[in-house]
Amino acid sequence: MARRTLPGLTAISSAPTSFSCRLLLAAILATVLAAPVQAQDDEVIKVNVDLVTVNVAVKDSKGRSLLGLKSHDFRITDENSPVIPEFFDVDGPASIIFVVDVSSSMTGDKWEGLMDGLRNFLKKARDGNDYTLIAFSNNLQVLAQSVSAAHLLSLLPRLKPHGETALYDGVLQGFDLLKQLPRRHKALVLISDGEDNSSRLGLAEVEKGAAASRTTMYSIGLLLKA
Repeated sequence: MARRTLPGLTAISSAPTSFSCRLLLAAILATVLAAPVQAQDDEVIKVNVDLVTVNVAVKDSKGRSLLGLKSHDFRITDENSPVIPEFFDVDGPASIIFVVDVSSSMTGDKWEGLMDGLRNFLKKARDGNDYTLIAFSNNLQVLAQSVSAAHLLSLLPRLKPHGETALYDGVLQGFDLLKQLPRRHKALVLISDGEDNSSRLGLAEVEKGAAASRTTMYSIGLLLKA
């Protein structure tokens, strides 16, 4: 079953026995000055912003992530004036939330592919990253919060497919937990095979949450081969 792309998320198709998620986490801090804001007739309030964080994900014409970029590969301007980045980091530790569909449709080859993909990803995880796992069917389960890759690997056998698909509720729970994560680099990864059919909240709430989260988000659709 095909996934309808959620606003603010990038849909990625995957065969059931082989899926991968490449996260390009980049942050650039630049010195800028905010424009003055007119408060009353003659009163002007000025606010200085010393550092601004810019999250960047770069892909080629085929949608593949470009890795290994350096600060000199980017051109930053503020009101047409060049800005030199104060800090550039593509390799720093990250907090990653997996929001995983465990509904009854996630069985057979799709489930095996999901488990294999998660195990391979976590075995190659970068040191210092922390992981949160939200499983959703009819209900939500936060199985781990800000744990190591090894700890999350040990919890995967607890996941069993059952029930309906409260996809929207799962994503919104992920947005809430993003606020509590310790790392400056953050990402939410949604993995599912079908559309929502059991959430209490709707797509409008997800759209608002995606716009407000200011975090890198990916969706991975597990599709059967034609």
